[in-house]
Amino acid sequence: MEKQIVIRPKGKMGLFGLCFVFAFILFAFFMSSLVYSGFLQMDSAEKAEHMYYLYIMIPVDIILLIGLILQIREIIRYKMIITEKELYLAANRELFRTNHKKMHVRYTDLKSMQYFLGFETIGFVSVIALEYSDGNMIPLNVTRFSDKQVDLIMNYIKEFAEKENGYPIE
Repeated sequence: MEKQIVIRPKGKMGLFGLCFVFAFILFAFFMSSLVYSGFLQMDSAEKAEHMYYLYIMIPVDIILLIGLILQIREIIRYKMIITEKELYLAANRELFRTNHKKMHVRYTDLKSMQYFLGFETIGFVSVIALEYSDGNMIPLNVTRFSDKQVDLIMNYIKEFAEKENGYPIE
């Protein structure tokens, strides 16, 4: 049976970001509910005058609830699975990126691995760049993982890639 290692994020920046988004959505939902409750307390003449608030706030509340559900789903689903043959990232999601795909990364022909930690145009990033013999480079976004977890991930990749390829990885 193939060895399978599951790593869930415990990084402070990733968890802070998720909690911030979660709190923002809850705050916005709470504020829209206050507007809606004020609307319910109006008499019928005022309701007719302010009916457009209702038409705006109900879709906004629905959008906020969908965002909240997606955020909870993101917290639950995000993980990395490392096996002896490949690395699987359940959801490679980045800020302002609509491409939400699953990643399967194989170790075959892996030449080197580099770690980048710093700021780019989208903000704080933590990336493991895997370079292959044919010149391809695959970035793994590990911003949500802690430093210890990133070291662990890199060690597993190195160990399994060296076993797969038969030569040392830089």
